[in-house]
Amino acid sequence: MRLHSCGLLTEGGNGLSQCHWGAGAFLLALGASLNPGDEVLLSDPCYPCNQNFIRLYDAKVKFVPVYADTAYQLSADLLR
Repeated sequence: MRLHSCGLLTEGGNGLSQCHWGAGAFLLALGASLNPGDEVLLSDPCYPCNQNFIRLYDAKVKFVPVYADTAYQLSADLLR
């Protein structure tokens, strides 16, 4: 299984594929999966529009700081 930059998970033969319009795909995926009051973890820093997309669906954003030593990526250790 692979998580693409546009937010879609792909696995052989399941009909999902990587897209080239990441922000639009992310917005659609959020709309299909979020409920009001849900909490979404985002790395800080992150793409600025992502927090607005999440808030559009009345979900809450919780930022997780990331640094150069983690290559600015979330990890299981940071989420604990």
